[in-house]
Amino acid sequence: MICGHAMSTIKAGASSIWRCVLVGGVGLLAPIISGSVTVAVIGFSVALVGVTSARAIFWTIPTRFLTGVAAAGGLAFINSIATVAGFVGPSMMGWLKEFSGSYVVGLLAVAAIMVAATAASMSLKLVISKE
Repeated sequence: MICGHAMSTIKAGASSIWRCVLVGGVGLLAPIISGSVTVAVIGFSVALVGVTSARAIFWTIPTRFLTGVAAAGGLAFINSIATVAGFVGPSMMGWLKEFSGSYVVGLLAVAAIMVAATAASMSLKLVISKE
């Protein structure tokens, strides 16, 4: 709610989604850096806030530059990517846990994906010019 309110207050819509994605990625690094369970829980909570905030903003993006059937196709494409990610993400985490013997490598992989998503979402300023 805070992120949504901040985005509407400063009028920084979809082109500022990268901030939320970055918060999610940084939150995933806290359990890796710290050995404390308390810091790990706080880090996972921060990551969840960042990812959930970014997801709420993300769904508004296709309708900003697509209309009609193209907008429906864009939303369907997002949904299909999310469905594949729902399978690949846990499988990747399990495989990396078996490979390395620790969840650290899996968390690093997910954090790296979040950093890549941050870079990709920063490029939205080139596509969305009405903001």
